[in-house]
Amino acid sequence: MVEKCELEEPAEVTYEGITFTADQVAPALYYKQQHPHMIAEVPTKKLYQSRYFDVLVTGRADLVEGIFIRDAKTKFNSPSAKEYIDSYQWRFYLDMLNSPAFYYDVFEVKNFQYIKNGRLPDVEFIPYEPLECLPYEGMVEDLNTLVTDFARYMTARNFTHLLKQLN
Repeated sequence: MVEKCELEEPAEVTYEGITFTADQVAPALYYKQQHPHMIAEVPTKKLYQSRYFDVLVTGRADLVEGIFIRDAKTKFNSPSAKEYIDSYQWRFYLDMLNSPAFYYDVFEVKNFQYIKNGRLPDVEFIPYEPLECLPYEGMVEDLNTLVTDFARYMTARNFTHLLKQLN
């Protein structure tokens, strides 16, 4: 006879030399439990064309869950939705992976002052509601404008020799 058993949450978790208490690691464990099918560090790339030169944009999507892209972020102060919405990161990933939605999963690190004996005394990790970013009409044109502005700048400043050449 096989009995079903529940795994207990660990009292502590040590990662890269830092020991986290059960309370500190709980938000990460809950996040992982809510998204069990995520694939981490998914490489992607796309060639964008400008009138100056072609630009190969590459990246690694933090987490891909089915057709959706997720990016976990930690902040040491209260996060601002505007900071993420104004970013081009999510736009490039939506375009490069042809995804219908990108989610920023933001965690605030509260009360951080120092690491003492490999621990984070008084630190809390506060999860926020995911920030959903969706493709919009004109998004690809915005990306092409940014790429063209970059290529124009690199050309005008004679910095193109610093770029890796495409084969």
